[in-house]
Amino acid sequence: MDDDLAVLGEIAHGVDYRYKKEFSGAVVLPDGTSRECSVVYHVRDLTRRSVVDLRRLQRRLVDEEKLHGVDAGRARITAVMANDWFDTAWKMLDEDSVSLIAEGARELTMHGDRG
Repeated sequence: MDDDLAVLGEIAHGVDYRYKKEFSGAVVLPDGTSRECSVVYHVRDLTRRSVVDLRRLQRRLVDEEKLHGVDAGRARITAVMANDWFDTAWKMLDEDSVSLIAEGARELTMHGDRG
């Protein structure tokens, strides 16, 4: 499962634990000169358990038969259509805005249910 795709979905959905933050500083160019600049990144609220946790999304994709897997030796290869991944994640965020982060994922049982 892709954390970067989750971040894009969270930003598009407008979750309250992601926000824009400006970082400013000097950029030193190869010729030794420098110039001041700034860049804006979407960051997560570090005072919350806002680390991406996609176990609930993965369970839902399996339950809805959208996530497919095959064993390849000691590894497992999984695949999901991008639109299925995004649509399911979006619905989950509609239902629970913290469904894709650790704050919203209590310990999962063997069967994927929230405990």
